[in-house]
Amino acid sequence: MRAIGRVVAVLCVGLCACGERPAERAERLYQSARAEWSAGRAREATALVERAVAADGGHAPAGLLLSELLIRAGRLVEGEAAAERVLSVSAECAEAHYLVGQAREAQARAEEARAAYRRALQYAPDSAQAALALARVCRQLGQSDEAIEAWRRVIAARPSDATAHWHLALLYDQLGRDEAALQTYQRAVELAPDSPEAHYGLGKVYYRLSRFSEAILSLKRAVECRPDFAEARYGLALVQLATGDRASALAEYLKLREYDSQLAEELYAFYREGRHVLPRSLPTEP
Repeated sequence: MRAIGRVVAVLCVGLCACGERPAERAERLYQSARAEWSAGRAREATALVERAVAADGGHAPAGLLLSELLIRAGRLVEGEAAAERVLSVSAECAEAHYLVGQAREAQARAEEARAAYRRALQYAPDSAQAALALARVCRQLGQSDEAIEAWRRVIAARPSDATAHWHLALLYDQLGRDEAALQTYQRAVELAPDSPEAHYGLGKVYYRLSRFSEAILSLKRAVECRPDFAEARYGLALVQLATGDRASALAEYLKLREYDSQLAEELYAFYREGRHVLPRSLPTEP
C-alpha cells in the first residue's frame, strides 16, 4: 500500500507540473534552486535553475542565479552567456552587467570587464560591488583617476568600510599623493583601530612627510597589532635610523630575524651604512 501511495504522489506531482504555465514552473524551480544553494548544494542548484531557464527564458532572477553559479564553478563562458541572455530581455539590469564583468575579468579581459562594470554603475549608481570591481580593474589597467573615483563611490555607499578607505589610501600612496593618503589612512585607522596594515600605511606616509615621531607611533602600533608583521618592523627600524636611534633600530633588527631573515639582513646593511629608505609598497590588505 505504501508503494502504491508513493506512485500516486509522483503521478499527482507530474499532473500538477503538466498543468503549470512556463512562468509558474520557472518560478517553482528557481525557488527550489535557491533553497539548494542556501544549503550548500551548488550542483543541485545549478541543475534546477537550468531547468527554470529552459522553462522560461525571460525569468530574470533564474538567469541571474544561473550566471552566478556558473561563474563560481569556473564555467566562465557559459556564465557570461547566461547573463547576456538576461540582458537581451532586460537591458538595464545592473546585476546582469556586473556578472558579465565578473566573467570577463576572470578571463583576463580587463577592458571589456571595465565596460560592463561601468554599465552596471550606470543603472545602479550606488552599487558598492560594481564600484569596487571597477576600481580593481581600473587599477590593473593603470587608469588611476577612474580607480580613485570608483573607490570614492564605494566609500559613499559604505562610509564605514575600513577596507575601502585602505584601498583608496593605498592608491593615493602609490601615486605619491601623500596628503590625500594621510587623511584616508587616518580614516581607515579610525574605522579599524586594530588593522596593522592601516597603521603601517599611516606610518609610512608620516615618514615621507618627515613627521618622524608620529611615524614611530604608527609603526609601533602596527607591530603591536601583529607582532610577525615583518615589513612594519623593518619600517620602524628605518625610521629609528632616520632619527639617530640606532639602539632601537638594532633591537628591531634582532626581532625581525625571527620573522624574515632576508629582510633583516637588508635592514642590517642599512644599519651598518647609515642609510634609511622606506619602501612605498604595501604587502597585504587590512
